[in-house]
Amino acid sequence: MRRATRRLPAALALACAVASPLAAAETVTFAFAPPTDRAFELRSYGTGTTKWGGNKEVIEVGMISRLRFAPTAGGYRLTDQTQDLAIAMDGKRVESKVLDVVRRNRLTWYVGRDGRLERVEGARENFAAMIPLLEGEAKKRAEQRLAEGEFGGDEIATWFETCEVLAGQTLELDRDYWFRHARSTDDGWVVFDVLFRLGPWEETPHGRRLRQRAAFVSNARAELPQAVELVPKLRSRFDPARPGALARGYKITGNASRLIDPATLLVWREQVYRREEHEIRPVEEVGITFAVEARLDTTLTPVAE
Repeated sequence: MRRATRRLPAALALACAVASPLAAAETVTFAFAPPTDRAFELRSYGTGTTKWGGNKEVIEVGMISRLRFAPTAGGYRLTDQTQDLAIAMDGKRVESKVLDVVRRNRLTWYVGRDGRLERVEGARENFAAMIPLLEGEAKKRAEQRLAEGEFGGDEIATWFETCEVLAGQTLELDRDYWFRHARSTDDGWVVFDVLFRLGPWEETPHGRRLRQRAAFVSNARAELPQAVELVPKLRSRFDPARPGALARGYKITGNASRLIDPATLLVWREQVYRREEHEIRPVEEVGITFAVEARLDTTLTPVAE
């Protein structure tokens, strides 16, 4: 291309440059401004597949929740009330008294006006309500986790990924960005990077929404050197570089596709695939890889109260 350009007369090269200027990149600004005059129904369907050696277990979960934002003195309160829940293990529907308790789960999120998550209430109480219905070793493990564990880690990480990292940003469509992230496991936190690109706009029954496509990778700079690191505008309580005790030997990969309303930061449609794997060694000479593949499909719809 350089050699061809050098052969052009200078006047002709200048005329070409003037006649075909680079189009300005389209930008979009994200603002946290959730509607407080309506309720929403969140329908989600997920599968979790655990593989180790030649074994495989599959769990399917379908859930309906009712969401509503309400104004507070410092921002907003989001109430997340489970309405219904169904679970199947290896294709067989599961029913138990524990599920009856889970169907009454309630989470309350307190969020600042700018979208910063202040706290999540209810995760510990929801977990504690199940323990009296458990037996044997399962009950002992649950009691130990209640005594030692912190709750709400998944909720905090999800809010950071879908809201806090975007709030207040003005970003270009069709440009590659990345940010550091982390997710919790039973053995601690796993740190990884999220690569993403915005666009195109898509028409939906509820208005125009922006597509976000993301990939979960170990090292964004190595995967895509031209990607721009995105530094959150908010001072989040969640620090993905130092989320807590780390899980050794874990790796998280996957991808996500979302339809977002930049004017509110509500996610109207989300499809996520996340693979978490690690190796254990019963004896030094033998290693077994455990892999958990999670798929989630959610849809948000306004509902009448």
